[in-house]
Amino acid sequence: EFTSNRYALLISPDGGKLVRTPDFKKEENEVIRSGEIKIESLGNSSGKFESTYHGIFFDRRHELSSESDKEIKDYLNQSLDLATFKIDSVFFSEDKNEKPGSKMYYEVNIRDFAVVSKQRLFFVPSLEKIDFIVNDTFNVRIVSSTINIDSIVYDFPDEYTVEYLPENVDLTASWGTYHYSLQTESNRIIFVRKIELNKGDYSKDYFNDFYKFINRIATADHKRILLKQKDTMTTKIANSMSQLNR
Repeated sequence: EFTSNRYALLISPDGGKLVRTPDFKKEENEVIRSGEIKIESLGNSSGKFESTYHGIFFDRRHELSSESDKEIKDYLNQSLDLATFKIDSVFFSEDKNEKPGSKMYYEVNIRDFAVVSKQRLFFVPSLEKIDFIVNDTFNVRIVSSTINIDSIVYDFPDEYTVEYLPENVDLTASWGTYHYSLQTESNRIIFVRKIELNKGDYSKDYFNDFYKFINRIATADHKRILLKQKDTMTTKIANSMSQLNR
C-alpha cells in the first residue's frame, strides 16, 4: 500500500527517469469472509469463520504472519464487533506469489449474541457495520478502490421460526455499490453483504448524496432479525413429523 501508485526513480543504462509504480485494481483489493454461527435458545452462540485478504488488505494483515496465536487472538479481540466472546482457535497463513494473499481461520464462542426477550430472539446479522455520518458540506476522498464481501449462515434452534427479516437492499452510486440480502432455508438464514468503494475525489457539491448513501448502508447494517418461538403444539407436530421421516 505504501509503495503503490507512487513516483519512483528508475535507474537504467540509459540514465534515470521517473516512473509510476503499479496501482491496485479494485478487484485486487478484496476481503472475503465466510462463516457460520449457531445460535442457541439462551442466546449463546458459536461461530467459525474464514477470511481471505488481497491487495492493500494483505499488506495490512501481513504483520500477523510473524505473530503467535495469542497475539492473533489479541488482534481479533480488538477488531471483532461482537459483544462478549472468546476466541477458541486461530490459524493464519500467507500465499506469497506475484499477487499475494493471506487467510485467517478462527472459531469463537459468543455470549448473548442474540438478545432473549420472552419468546423471541433478536440479533443483527451484519458483523461489519458502517457508522452514521452527519449531513454537512465536505469534500470526500476515497483513497483506494476496495471490495468487502461477507457471506454468513445463521443456524437457529428448531423451536424458533422467523418472524421478521429486514428487507434486501441494493444501492448504486458513482462512489460505490452496496448489496444486502437475507434468505431462509428451514432453520437457517443466509446473509450476504457486499460493499464496493470507488477511488476518487468527490466535491462537497455531492456530499448530500454521499451522506444519504452512507446512512442508508448504516441503517441496513444495524437492522435486527426477529425469531419467534413456535407454540408447543406446532413444535410437537414438527418433531413427530421429523421422527416419521427418519
